[in-house]
Amino acid sequence: MRLTIVADGLPSTADTFEVGLQAGKDRLLAGTPTDDGGLRYECEVAATSRPDGSTGFRGECVHGPTAERFLYLSVRAPGGDSWYRRIKIMLPRGPDLGTGRLTIRVRDEGRARAAVVTDWTPA
Repeated sequence: MRLTIVADGLPSTADTFEVGLQAGKDRLLAGTPTDDGGLRYECEVAATSRPDGSTGFRGECVHGPTAERFLYLSVRAPGGDSWYRRIKIMLPRGPDLGTGRLTIRVRDEGRARAAVVTDWTPA
């Protein structure tokens, strides 16, 4: 399954910060600017049906315990090895999410979790 995240309000990266979708413990996937000023991030995940009827996710960009999976948009100094900030984007838990593509739009408001502008939808 392909996930697309469009993020608004992220810190400016002008020589000060490196911002990206966190893959594994220390790799950042770069975003692509959108026409309306956001940044688009994409990743592949494996989606499976869980015994309780919810959808489970696995993949290099998926973090957290099984019942509460999420993605991180992470911020650090260029080439740094520690995070300045990490912003959680919770993955959907519902059944029948399909196997194609899901998209979400979020806004960084300076909190630990991104504010959801448009929740996960099939694309």
